[in-house]
Amino acid sequence: MSEQKEPKFAESEAQDLFSRMIQAVPDAMKNVVKPMLLGMAEQKAGGGPITVDAIKEMVEGLPEPQKSVFKQVVSAKKGLDPETVKAMIQECGGDISALFFKIMGRMKYIPPEGIREIAKQTGVPEAHLFHLATTGRAFSLSLPEHQVTVCAGTGCAVKDKAGSLGAIDKLVNEAGAEKIQMKKVRCLGCCDSGPEVELDGKRVALSSAPSKLETLVKG
Repeated sequence: MSEQKEPKFAESEAQDLFSRMIQAVPDAMKNVVKPMLLGMAEQKAGGGPITVDAIKEMVEGLPEPQKSVFKQVVSAKKGLDPETVKAMIQECGGDISALFFKIMGRMKYIPPEGIREIAKQTGVPEAHLFHLATTGRAFSLSLPEHQVTVCAGTGCAVKDKAGSLGAIDKLVNEAGAEKIQMKKVRCLGCCDSGPEVELDGKRVALSSAPSKLETLVKG
C-alpha cells in the first residue's frame, strides 16, 4: 500500500478551515473521512494547492447531512472572535497559561490575532503574550505539521508491552507543538485488532508508531 502524500494548501486559511472540518468528524471515522475529503478538495483545486474556494465548492457537492454539518463549519467565524476570547478568559480566571492550553485544545494553535485580542481585553502586553506562546513547547502560533492520536483506554495501555506510548510522548515533547501534537481519545474503535494509533489520520500499529513518528519529525 502506497504512503498517503501530504496535502498542499494555498494559504493558512485553507489549512485552518480544513482542520476545523476534520475536527467536526467523529474520531472513529476520521481515518476514512479525511482522505476522502482531501481527494475531493484536491480535485476541486484542479490538482494544485487546495484553496478556501475549492473547499467551499467541495462542501456544496456533499450529500446531506454531511453538507449541512460542514457548511456550519465553513460559515463559522475564523479564529477567535472577541466574545469567544472574553468567555475563555472568564473560564480560566485570567490565568494566561490555562487560557493558552484551552485555545490549543480548541484550535491546535494560538492565532496571532487571538493573542492581540487577549492583550486588548486583559491589559497584558502583546510582547509578553507572544513571548509565552513562543517559548512554551506546548504552544504554537501555527497549525502543527503532524498530529498523532492515541487511545488512552486501559486496554491499549495494558497491551503496550514495549512502552511505545511513552516513546511517542517523548518524541512529541522533543519535537514541539509546531511540528507535531498528540491527542488522546477514549477509543479508536480497534480494540480487537489493536492497539493502534493514528498518524495524520492514518492507522498504524502501536509498536511501529514510534519509528514512523520519528521519521515524520526528522522529515
